[in-house]
Amino acid sequence: DELRTKAQEHDVVFVNVYVMPLMTFGTVRVTAGGFGHWGWRALFTEHPHVVYTSFGSPYLTHELPHAPAVALAYGGSVASQRAAVKFWLGEIPAQGMLPVQLPKVKVHRPDSSR
Repeated sequence: DELRTKAQEHDVVFVNVYVMPLMTFGTVRVTAGGFGHWGWRALFTEHPHVVYTSFGSPYLTHELPHAPAVALAYGGSVASQRAAVKFWLGEIPAQGMLPVQLPKVKVHRPDSSR
């Protein structure tokens, strides 16, 4: 609740995440502890300008199939952090290729006939 309250006090919210990819039960989803439970996934539904940057696992996008703004830096170095800031400020274009192939994610709209 504190995250949502604080977010409303700002014009833009940057959610910057560094999570190592873990292989668990045949998946590469973000599974680190309680990370998936603090409300970061739904924040963009309550605030008009939320942007996400993954500095570790590129598979974070699997957790955010609806998010309108996600950047993958694929590393937590100072250079990656500076490049992400320049990207979000519009100073440089997004470029490069990930060294992995991300799984396809299908987003299904809820059935409104029920």
